[in-house]
Amino acid sequence: MTMLALCALATPAMAADRARASELMRLTSSHEFTAGAYKMSIRRKQAEAGFTDAQLACIDAIPSTKFAEPVTTAIAEGLSDAELATALEFYRSPAGKKLLSVMHANLRGKPQPVEISPTDNASIKKFQATSAGNKLLIEGIVISSDVVSNAARELSVDAIENCPTPAK
Repeated sequence: MTMLALCALATPAMAADRARASELMRLTSSHEFTAGAYKMSIRRKQAEAGFTDAQLACIDAIPSTKFAEPVTTAIAEGLSDAELATALEFYRSPAGKKLLSVMHANLRGKPQPVEISPTDNASIKKFQATSAGNKLLIEGIVISSDVVSNAARELSVDAIENCPTPAK
């Protein structure tokens, strides 16, 4: 097999430009959403997973920035360049910015900061109907990616192993 063929096999078929994937991650703060969703999931399963309150506090202390690299990888591997361009265009639009504002408020348990107009709603639905919107908003390619799951697991193990034990 030629070197070119081996490279083609090793590279995901749809992989988007990594720098633009990083741009989308920063624009949307996807690492914050991912970290928040992961930590919320751990809190819900605390008893089932057998985490102590101290261990849970250590997991909660994992900075969302630790999720930036795996989230960027998930975006780059999950979207084509064309899909990435569609997503960047949407999230730079007034409707995209409003959607992000509402999503950030929901993540933080705060009231909705802006009103989503019927025009905004139509733009959001139009984006959801694209392959990029479907992958990001419906399928959840970031939060469900193996690279993000594996990173979250590694971060948790590290946080728990380095968690200070409470004084007795």
